[in-house]
Amino acid sequence: MDLGIVVMLYKESGEIYSTDEWTNKDVTVTAKYGENLTQNRKMTCTGINKIDYEINGITNAIVKTNNNTVTVTAEDIAGNKIEKTVTIDKIDKLKPNTFIPTSTATTIVLLENTSESIIIPNGKNITLNLNNKTITSTETTIQNLGTLTLQGGTVNSTSNYISLQNEGTLNFESGTVVGNSWSLHNKQSGIFNMIGGEIIYTGTGNGSAIMNEGNFNMSGGTIDSQEHGLVSRGGTSTVSGGIIESKSSSHWAVLTDTKGLANIYNTTIKGTNSVYNSLYNEEGKTRIFDCSINGKVYGRVTEAVRTSTGYFVYWYDAYTEATTVAFPTWTNNNGQDDLAWHNGISTTRHGTKVWYYSVNKSEHKNETGLYFTHIYINGTFYDGFSYSVK
Repeated sequence: MDLGIVVMLYKESGEIYSTDEWTNKDVTVTAKYGENLTQNRKMTCTGINKIDYEINGITNAIVKTNNNTVTVTAEDIAGNKIEKTVTIDKIDKLKPNTFIPTSTATTIVLLENTSESIIIPNGKNITLNLNNKTITSTETTIQNLGTLTLQGGTVNSTSNYISLQNEGTLNFESGTVVGNSWSLHNKQSGIFNMIGGEIIYTGTGNGSAIMNEGNFNMSGGTIDSQEHGLVSRGGTSTVSGGIIESKSSSHWAVLTDTKGLANIYNTTIKGTNSVYNSLYNEEGKTRIFDCSINGKVYGRVTEAVRTSTGYFVYWYDAYTEATTVAFPTWTNNNGQDDLAWHNGISTTRHGTKVWYYSVNKSEHKNETGLYFTHIYINGTFYDGFSYSVK
């Protein structure tokens, strides 16, 4: 008998759940397939695994956060496909917050340690001076939808929740954010400016100190993680100072994937595994300029290092796919009148095969200022960057 696909929703208590009612708990989605739907049975969910949902096989999904859609598909033996979707958009796990300022711009000074969840609403501009005190929660401690400037003290989530989630503009001047899920999650709409302070990850669940899906700018401070340090997952990260460290031998201080982009300048990158440009979910781009690196670099990574007469350019060939690498280079002055195609030389650097060339001012009319270098792999353009030569 053809039953199609039957999708049922349940509360944690085991009672049937309706999508038009609010809950502060996880929602379980179950699927029952018709007898004729024997092929390509699959259950997926939007969001991020282990954070927004958990999939258990092809019949059970646990939705943990709001605004996620579960899709169940299957085919019969003739290839006819059936699909069912259900969207869970009424999960609210944040406690009623006591921190909704009435004015547009407000400065708050924390006078004592406190345990609560805080929401900065859209349209609010808040300076939160933690005053060397601690704000903690068993859930997401701070969710920023507006503009938040954070100073001093400690933000901590004591359970498997994100300590600080940014969907607005966050200016982190000083203090510490500690977490054991993702310490700080900068979502796609988020702008996160890190001027100082520390972001610390203490967990063991394949997490990171910073998960960046939006725009992250770091000019100082420290990222210190027991696993991944800075993950640019579809977001753009621009780092121009500070320290990024992973203390794990199986994770990375800097990891870029999902079409993310990381440009890192004059930064100390520490760890057994320092930099990884991953192929996961479509490759991103990672470029490092004049950084101090003491660990392995892996993936397709671009690096430039200053010399007294110009700069070295390196391209990391972790997958040994290149037979030729060229670095066409020219200066900003008078266009490409000094264009030179430099052929790369292969060697090993930071534990990985690289192709490199030493760009010298003498090959470009001894000009100073802005230089442009492109990278061609086996005759095909891969990446390019600009570099200031003194």
